[in-house]
Amino acid sequence: MRVISLCAVLFCCLPLSGVADGIDSSRITDEILPFQTDIPERPSPILELGDTYFGRGPIWSGVTLPTGMTVQPSLLLWGTYRTAVQTIDDAGKEVSEWANRFDLFGNLYLSRTERVLVGMRPLDKNGQFTRYTFDASGDDGREEGHFEDAFNANVTTLFFEGDLGEMLPALDEKDQYGLDVAIAVGRQPLSFQDGMLINDSVDSLGFSKINLKPAWAVNWRSAAIWGWDELNRNNLMQEDGNSSLFGSFNEIDFRDTTLETDFVYVHSDEVTGSGYFGGLGATQRFGIVNSTFRILGSIADGAETESTRDGVLFFSELSYAPKGTDDHLYLNGFWALDQYRSASRAPAVGGPLGPTGILFAAVALGRYGAALDNNADDAFGGALGYQLFANESRTQLVFELGGRYGTEEIGQRAMAAGVQVQQALGRRVVVRCDLFGKFGDERFEIDDSTGNDYGYGARLEWVLLL
Repeated sequence: MRVISLCAVLFCCLPLSGVADGIDSSRITDEILPFQTDIPERPSPILELGDTYFGRGPIWSGVTLPTGMTVQPSLLLWGTYRTAVQTIDDAGKEVSEWANRFDLFGNLYLSRTERVLVGMRPLDKNGQFTRYTFDASGDDGREEGHFEDAFNANVTTLFFEGDLGEMLPALDEKDQYGLDVAIAVGRQPLSFQDGMLINDSVDSLGFSKINLKPAWAVNWRSAAIWGWDELNRNNLMQEDGNSSLFGSFNEIDFRDTTLETDFVYVHSDEVTGSGYFGGLGATQRFGIVNSTFRILGSIADGAETESTRDGVLFFSELSYAPKGTDDHLYLNGFWALDQYRSASRAPAVGGPLGPTGILFAAVALGRYGAALDNNADDAFGGALGYQLFANESRTQLVFELGGRYGTEEIGQRAMAAGVQVQQALGRRVVVRCDLFGKFGDERFEIDDSTGNDYGYGARLEWVLLL
């Protein structure tokens, strides 16, 4: 009893010691304290109104709508300017030019889960970029010493996205009905199967649920999308205003594997053709090796066209991080049977084989093409590369060897080597240099349709983050 009485006395006395001077020691202080770590000052965007993005200080309490949602509007304006001097001599095309691109975005936050994003690219349009041509030859008809602009005020991105549960909290005050369904509507970027199935900005409406919990899996993320305009589908990847898209996209986490299962139907006219498109992907780790395997297919609904053909694409990615480094060793390969087509691809992103490596990837700036053909038409090949980080990761180097062998007479058969260097300067500038050399001759049965037996390219790009 004496112990219990002593504890009771001490318990009663504890609050008295904290309020002796009129201040409760358990109360959160009103004093504004800076971050207690050595964090560099945040770079300022072009324009910022309202609560600062990743800033510090008091946060506006906002306005509560009749739905129960609290909005705290803020506007963020930022952009990326890319400019490059580049030259390429490949497949009968010789071009030396100065090309430019500017991506400008405005993000209107209504809350931390609801926003409206608008984007413009005023220096390029439909794959044509504002550029000055120093030298050009081939059959493109461009003049030497000629400036060509692609100025425009087109809106390339404009969509709203939000969470129904956050917009209508009064419908589920205890958060027990699973109303956390994401919705996005407008001109928005779509990328599935690492951009090999779809890689485009499409006028579309989508619903997604990211936290389904089936008993047979760890987690399940599912989305349904309807796209009604701005699809790019023909062989030149120009806008096809007669097409609409319906798709189901699923990503399922198992204990050892993440599985992607996607299906798309595109309805179009007889010129571009309707078709079915699908992809199955699996990402997992085998010991010290990271891996991703994909199978993609396209089937014409009716007669085949340049935009819609029957084809299958097998794709694999293997990578390894050497012990004690942040470096990256990778081996990627593909095998295309017949002529696989993506459901929709933007004009500047190149073909579906871009993820194979830097020798297959489009730079999406000017007329500088990929060293190796990135279209999935009757071919097999791959790339072996090493990505090295130095100077506290402010310097990045990639060395790569790659090849492509067309299994039909008109397919490209070539080998190439390339290097890419990226260097950060300050906090807003990145300098990038790309070099490649390509070779193919009678040993690879290159015919006249593929152009020269050799090719090369070099470019120096400056990226300014605004």
